[in-house]
Amino acid sequence: MVVDASNVYWFDQAMTPSYGLVMECSVAGCGGSPTALAARQNTPVAIAVDSTNVYWVDTDTSGWDYVMECAIGGCARTPTPLVQESGASILSSIVTDGTNVYWTDTGDGTFGDVRACAVSGCGGSPTMIAEGLDYPFDIVLNGSTLYWTQSHYVAGTGRDFAIASCPTTGCGGVPTTITSGNGAAVTPVPIATDGVDVYWPGVVGAGGYANSIMRVPVTGGTPSTFVTGQPLPSSIAVTSTCVYWTNQGTAANNYTDGSVMSMPK
Repeated sequence: MVVDASNVYWFDQAMTPSYGLVMECSVAGCGGSPTALAARQNTPVAIAVDSTNVYWVDTDTSGWDYVMECAIGGCARTPTPLVQESGASILSSIVTDGTNVYWTDTGDGTFGDVRACAVSGCGGSPTMIAEGLDYPFDIVLNGSTLYWTQSHYVAGTGRDFAIASCPTTGCGGVPTTITSGNGAAVTPVPIATDGVDVYWPGVVGAGGYANSIMRVPVTGGTPSTFVTGQPLPSSIAVTSTCVYWTNQGTAANNYTDGSVMSMPK
């Protein structure tokens, strides 16, 4: 789900492939009747919005993944495919700055990448921002810098967690590692940033399951625990003053005790 000043946008994957929807509703409400911007999508998995368009990643069981675009005002339910990917591509997350869209491709796990395409189109040939990545997943944008989560291989111990960054103009294929091996399991892990710190659900102590919100400066360093004792934190967002996250709840209560939390920075 994403939101702008006027509307909320989300996707409905549906129970049957090829019947997915991309929906829109005014932030003031829509009487329970949202507008379908796009229908008969395969399996939409990520969504982004700028002042003009809505963008999403659509995955196909036949092996094709797409980056799709539709005007906020509608596109007669016929969105434009900006990019079509095949083979080992598995597109996971997407963001936009209004000039380009950027997304992560987990690939086969060792040849993942971050790519970009102009919102006006790129002839189906996106620009490589960073490549040779290990399971890149969630991606966020602050100013002119991209941040994403990925796996981090540690000899003798296997994969761990890492956060990397790269300017939107590229980094010669070699992103900066902000932190690795601290406070989280292997991706997928959602992240958020305010341009000062990066936040994510992490692990403090034994157990192996997320129980805390961690943060680290965007310039890198040792992560610190923002808050702990949380029952399976998952989605996360940040503003200039607060951090917000969802807790999935506890197995003891059959996960009926989930919550939406906030805490001043």
